[in-house]
Amino acid sequence: MSRDDYISGWPEMSEPLQKEQVDGLVKRVMFSGSVGFIRHARDEMRNDDLGEIDIRNALKNGSCFDFRLKDETWRYRIRTQEITVIVSFRTESQLTVVTAWKGRIRNEW
Repeated sequence: MSRDDYISGWPEMSEPLQKEQVDGLVKRVMFSGSVGFIRHARDEMRNDDLGEIDIRNALKNGSCFDFRLKDETWRYRIRTQEITVIVSFRTESQLTVVTAWKGRIRNEW
């Protein structure tokens, strides 16, 4: 898939997004948007020895597993075999990493 396939048009944001929409939007943001990290995410990344590049790779290669509404914000769980990343969308071009972890399963998030 080329860069143009990802940025050929932003979907209209009407949350909750379906899993396939999340996957496409994450990839679009990775190509032409911005990715931010809240302090909690940075703390959890440090606890699990994860760097920003690890999270970016997980976002590029992972897929949306599920989603839920928490504190009036839709959060989406993106998973690879090694890393789980919880994200929210500020806009169609801004993604925020809420938390991330590796090497263990968490049912609560």
